[in-house]
Amino acid sequence: MRYVFYENHTIKIGVMVFMGRLVIIYDEEEIYSANLKSIVGKGFGFDVREGSMKVRYFVEVGLKTLGLKNWVTVKRNGDLIYSDR
Repeated sequence: MRYVFYENHTIKIGVMVFMGRLVIIYDEEEIYSANLKSIVGKGFGFDVREGSMKVRYFVEVGLKTLGLKNWVTVKRNGDLIYSDR
């Protein structure tokens, strides 16, 4: 599970590449959960309200060299806020 902190908000991202499972939790609320054939190279967006502002997050998942580990990037309104790519 990866934890991304932005201001007073927390995004938890659980990736199980070989099982095709992705879970995204925003401030303790499950936003996205899926079992897919492949989550690699896919992007998943979601909208939330932070105070009076509507915010768009975009999470992308991929494989690192040799496919043994995965990477995740998170963008907030188009700006990169996390990457372990």
